[in-house]
Amino acid sequence: STVGASARKIKCFKGKAFFSFSSIEDAKNAIAELNNLEIKGKKLLAKYARPEPLKGHDRSLSCEYVLDKNKNEDSKTIARLCVTPLADLPYDEQLRQKLNQSEKLLSSLVKQLDNASVTSFKPLLLKQRLEPIRPSPRIIGYRNKCEFTVGESTDGSLEVGFVKGKFAENQHYVVPIDNCPNISDQMKRIVAYFKEFITDTGYPPFNEFNREGVWRMLTIREFGCDVMIIATVFPMKQIKDEEVLKKNFSEKFLNPINFFEKRFRVTSVYWQRLENASDEVIYEHIGGARYIYETILDSRFRVSPGAFFQTNTAAAEVLYSTILEKFMSIEENSVGDTADDSTVKTFEKADDLLSDSPEFQKKKPKFLCSNERKHTLLLDICCGTGTIGVCILSSLKRKKMDENVFLLGIELVEAAVKDALHNAHDNFLFEKQCCFIAGEASAIFQSINGILPPNMHLEDSEVIGILDPPRSGVHDSVILGCRTLSNMKHLIYVSCHPSMASKNLTDLCRPTSKKYAGKPFHIESIVPVDMFPQTIHCEWVIKLCR
Repeated sequence: STVGASARKIKCFKGKAFFSFSSIEDAKNAIAELNNLEIKGKKLLAKYARPEPLKGHDRSLSCEYVLDKNKNEDSKTIARLCVTPLADLPYDEQLRQKLNQSEKLLSSLVKQLDNASVTSFKPLLLKQRLEPIRPSPRIIGYRNKCEFTVGESTDGSLEVGFVKGKFAENQHYVVPIDNCPNISDQMKRIVAYFKEFITDTGYPPFNEFNREGVWRMLTIREFGCDVMIIATVFPMKQIKDEEVLKKNFSEKFLNPINFFEKRFRVTSVYWQRLENASDEVIYEHIGGARYIYETILDSRFRVSPGAFFQTNTAAAEVLYSTILEKFMSIEENSVGDTADDSTVKTFEKADDLLSDSPEFQKKKPKFLCSNERKHTLLLDICCGTGTIGVCILSSLKRKKMDENVFLLGIELVEAAVKDALHNAHDNFLFEKQCCFIAGEASAIFQSINGILPPNMHLEDSEVIGILDPPRSGVHDSVILGCRTLSNMKHLIYVSCHPSMASKNLTDLCRPTSKKYAGKPFHIESIVPVDMFPQTIHCEWVIKLCR
């Protein structure tokens, strides 16, 4: 048809297809031709789709789905209501709401477990294993990474901020970030200066609908005085003009005078050319330091432009301390313990969890005792840049409890594995103590013995898994791999989106069958952690055993 001939790209899925066109006129013609077209007795529905998210970019700060009831608010208020909907509530009330939401999600999980014929739990006991929510030590200006879209505001002027609009009606615009309390003042000043810079260049923002313009996005990663910025642009036709623009961009933002006159500091500058949202992400270093650094639980981490890192460092310390706490409690007979009556529980520092006190030494897990023959394999699945595993092993090492522990990190993304190896080395963890491998977890599970040190064998080792998957969870093959790894008696599952973790958790707990081999796990405890104050989101740390 004429639609297929004019389309730049077609993606087909079950029950639907996406067409990309070079111009808005072609898209309009396609909708007119396809909408209500009758095929085999059924009518097609054709409409505008919202732009495809940029590959590898964070979607958590977006106003795309803000409700129409906010349309009469000023643009600054819209961004605040959309990005930080709980910002006007006292923090204690925010935590109560998140705990209530966790209780509702747990009730839904209980139903799914029941439907899957999981008989190893009693609904009442499982609900009692939901512990008090752990708050973030920092609730204002806590985000260390933000991605700001360049576009037009409601009045057609240049704006750098968050996207809002009805994509089905071919409308979207950008709202400013001024009133968003989760963004630091320094980030806001950098964005304001970036707007000035764009205006001075004379190059317009990229328009998704007619695919014209230059500026797409500004990404800021901020760790105190270490600040990285990444400009994402639509490739310019004249390469020489783009080279001049890159040079000016780098010089402007690395100028030391900015610290005194503009009250911000940039230490690392990158450039990213992106024609299509699904293109491979390539970062070009154009000025300053190549990396920035951050510290969590006394472990130092190198952060590259595309590396995942928890967006709230202070809350990440709470999260990782919670994981360490669950790791340390594995040998303690805690099954059936219930949470106290409080709504909020503060976290213990890592050093407190690894105390030298006689009380701690008496209850120290057996797998950390040097006179025990059994080795412990800490299996960090979806390890990313290795932050969780490195934090745990470094904490053990500082207290000289690491003698029998080996860390194996598994990650699909090779670049992340390179960062993980570097981070381990920076924290004085070497080959005899840890290894990071790029590949499918289910495949690596089958060859673990070939990876372990010569004096260590999987069959004689205690295996403790930590699984920190992407937002949507992991593939079934990873869950099946965990189930069939018989020596893994304990698994700590970390979910940044608990409502999407229910399938993974249910499959881990299903009765043994032809499809789900291996003994099932059962849920021992769930700890909500508030990683995103002012928003509706929180994370879960789920301890499973079998």
